Amino acid sequence: MITFSKAILHITIVAIAFAIFNGCSTSTNDTNGVGSDITIKGNVFLMNWDYAPVDNNSGVLVQIDGTSYSAKTNSNGDWIITNIPAKTYSFTFSQNGYETNKRLNVNILTNPELLKNVTLARPPDFPVVLDGVVVSPTPTNPGLHHYLKLYGHYTNIIGQSVRIVLSKNLNVNIHDTSTFLYYFDHETYNPIDTEAFEFEVGQPNNNVFEKTDSIYVTAFPSGVIQHYFDVTTSKNYFTGFGIRSNTLLLVK
Repeated sequence: MITFSKAILHITIVAIAFAIFNGCSTSTNDTNGVGSDITIKGNVFLMNWDYAPVDNNSGVLVQIDGTSYSAKTNSNGDWIITNIPAKTYSFTFSQNGYETNKRLNVNILTNPELLKNVTLARPPDFPVVLDGVVVSPTPTNPGLHHYLKLYGHYTNIIGQSVRIVLSKNLNVNIHDTSTFLYYFDHETYNPIDTEAFEFEVGQPNNNVFEKTDSIYVTAFPSGVIQHYFDVTTSKNYFTGFGIRSNTLLLVK
């Protein structure tokens, strides 16, 4: 009887420990996996568009794309997913009011460090207005190279940054680089005044613009910029931008 009682006590302790561990878990697991014996961990940090950190990093949804695996961060930004097959996954990190971030094609067995120190930032909320632009040919190659001087303004917040985009049409998606042909970042402690920029027109290999193209310029307020490359679509994506400005037509 003594041996039987010890066995019951041992089973009870193990059961309690298992229940406590599961109670602390933030993961939702796919039950169809075979060999689901890998635990992955990571952390996410929230910040404002000006890089100021947020005190509470809780509530960020960590979703493994194409599966039912998910987790949410605690106040320190930590998360954990248990019992997951060891292979390659893509991860989406999202929180209301913040830009979504991704980690694509992560081998969780060989590259778990890619899931650490992920940041989500609030998009900037200051408006940008483009007032005018002057385009002039360069002295060295007037038929091909042009200078652009851009005039605009925005509110007086120290450390503002603006991304200027050149495109062939008005359908610009600032997050998708395939929708425009050129961009540059303007950083200043004062509103935009005369931003000089050289671009090319009439390239025979269509690298930039043909002479007959309409060229549009648009500005986007920018903050903490994140970048990722989607191998499934072969596109570069950026996050961290506010509402687009008005658009100016440069060349027709």
